Amino acid sequence: MHRVGSSPPSTPVHVLTTISVANPVGVAVHSATNRIYVFNHGDEIHPSTVTVIDGNTNSITATVEVGLYPTGAIAANSTTNKIYVPNGTNSMIVIDGATNSTQSTSVSTGSSVCPIAVDPAINRVYLICGSTSELTVIDGATNNVSIIPVATSSYFDSPSHIAVNSAIHDVYVSNASRGGSTEDIKIDGTTLQTSAVALNGVGPSICDVAVNPRTNKIYVSAGELLAIMDGKTLSSQTMTIGDYEGLIAVNAATNKLYCRSKESAGSQDSVTVMDGSSLATSVVPTGQYPASIVVDEGIDQTYVVNRDSGTVTVIDGASNATTTLPAGYSPENAALNPLTHRLYVTSFSADVSCGPNGTLTVIDGPH
Repeated sequence: MHRVGSSPPSTPVHVLTTISVANPVGVAVHSATNRIYVFNHGDEIHPSTVTVIDGNTNSITATVEVGLYPTGAIAANSTTNKIYVPNGTNSMIVIDGATNSTQSTSVSTGSSVCPIAVDPAINRVYLICGSTSELTVIDGATNNVSIIPVATSSYFDSPSHIAVNSAIHDVYVSNASRGGSTEDIKIDGTTLQTSAVALNGVGPSICDVAVNPRTNKIYVSAGELLAIMDGKTLSSQTMTIGDYEGLIAVNAATNKLYCRSKESAGSQDSVTVMDGSSLATSVVPTGQYPASIVVDEGIDQTYVVNRDSGTVTVIDGASNATTTLPAGYSPENAALNPLTHRLYVTSFSADVSCGPNGTLTVIDGPH
C-alpha cells in the first residue's frame, strides 16, 4: 500500500465491488479478522440482521438476527472479536465474531440511534441512548454495566456524541443544553471519574466530537463554531469554521481536522481542512450533503460520503486534490479497515417497494 512520502501508487483509488445487502443503516469493521458487519434494519415483524462479510473474498458468510428494534448503531472490538448492537428493547446484543453466536446484556436504550464507542485496550464499551442524561459503560469481559451521569437533566441537557482517546483511555461526551450552555464531559476510562468543561459560546446544538490521541486535543463542532479543548489542562478556545453543521474527523498522523462546512449560504457543500498546529484552514468542495467523513491515516487520504449525490469524494491529504467515486443510492455510513485500506459504504434501497435491496460499496485505496 502507498505510504505518505513514497512514490505515487500504481493503482489509483477505485470501486472494487458492490455487495447486495438488505436495508443497511450501519457498518463496522473487525480489522484483525478482516470481517465486515453490516447492520440491516428490520421492522415490527421481520427482525433486524447483521450481515457478516469476508473482506478477503467479499462474500457473505453469515446473517445474524439481532432483534426487532435495534437502533441502527454498531461497533466492533478488534481485540476481543466482539461486535456490539444496541437494541431498542433495552438491551445490547453482543455477537461473538468467532462463532456468530449472540448474547444479550440489559442496558437502557430507547428507540433512537445510540452513539456507541469502544476502547479496545481496556475492553470497555460506551453508549448513549434516547433522552437519557447518562453514559452507559459496559465491561467487555464480564458484560457488567456501570451508569455515569453526564448531565443534570434529560430534558434540559442532551448528551449526543462520544469520542475516545484510546492512548490514555479518556472518554469525551458532548452535552448541549436547551438553556443555551454547552459543556464537554471528560470521563477517566480507568476510574470512571468525571470532569465537566464549559464550552463558552458553543451550542446549544452539538454536531460532533473527535479526539486527536497524539496531541490530546478534543474538537467539538456546533454549526459554524468549533471548540478546541486541551485534554490535559481542560482549557479551551473557540473559532469559526464554515457556516454549516460540522461532522468532524481527525488525521492524527498529519495533525489535520476535516470538518463538514459551506463557504457561504447557497454555495456548494465542502469540507474545511484545518491544520491542528497553525489553525490555518482551506476549503475542499465535495458532493451534496456529506453524511460521513472517514480518514485513512496510513495513506493520508480522507473519504467524504455524499448522501444526496450518491458519491464518495476522496481527498488526498498532501495536495487536497479530489477524486469522485460512485457509491450507490443515498450512501450514508462508512467504515474503514486500516490494515487493508478498504472503505465500506452502505447505501439504502433505491426503491423500497422492491423490498430489501441495499448495497455495500467496497472502495480500494491506492496501492
